[in-house]
Amino acid sequence: RFVTILGRVKRFSKIAGEMVSLTAIEVKLQALYPDLGHAVVGIPDKKKGEQLVMFTTLDRPDRKKIADALRSQGVADLMIPKTIFQLDELPMLGSGKTDYVALTRMAKDKVPE
Repeated sequence: RFVTILGRVKRFSKIAGEMVSLTAIEVKLQALYPDLGHAVVGIPDKKKGEQLVMFTTLDRPDRKKIADALRSQGVADLMIPKTIFQLDELPMLGSGKTDYVALTRMAKDKVPE
């Protein structure tokens, strides 16, 4: 018997009982700001189970502007990151993919519980 890996399991967070695709949010962010880097991770939240934290290379990100832009694309409020951090560059793995483990660790260190 052989196992064939067809792809990665999509990244999701469970917020207030709803499954939210982190990849779907990143796709919307990339459409808004195509020449920049964006990543969204989920971290524990006492009230809603998890909360979304966004990392971006956008200079001086404004949460209200980003939230309004996402809403104009039809994104539900549940999918809008609660906290946004600006980085000069996103951490990458040796394979060239975003290092979500490092970003999750960063988010947990920066966002108070």
